Amino acid sequence: MDFQLKNCIVRHVNFPECEKCDLAKDMLKDLGIRFDILTCDKQGFGQITRVTKSLTVPQIFLDGEFVGGYDELVKHFEKK
Repeated sequence: MDFQLKNCIVRHVNFPECEKCDLAKDMLKDLGIRFDILTCDKQGFGQITRVTKSLTVPQIFLDGEFVGGYDELVKHFEKK
């Protein structure tokens, strides 16, 4: 992967009405975490999923580490 994802929600262009993307965005905002949203086409999303080995939408990264999708994001913060 040629780019660094610090705090980022990666969306897929084919899912413009992604409920879990919106829930993740709301959760991070509520927690006061700054993040970027990256909307990828099939090729870009494919590059990311080859690295993460996950096909979930969205792909969520915190502090440069892959967390997973929305469900994994919830679990990530339940641990803290």
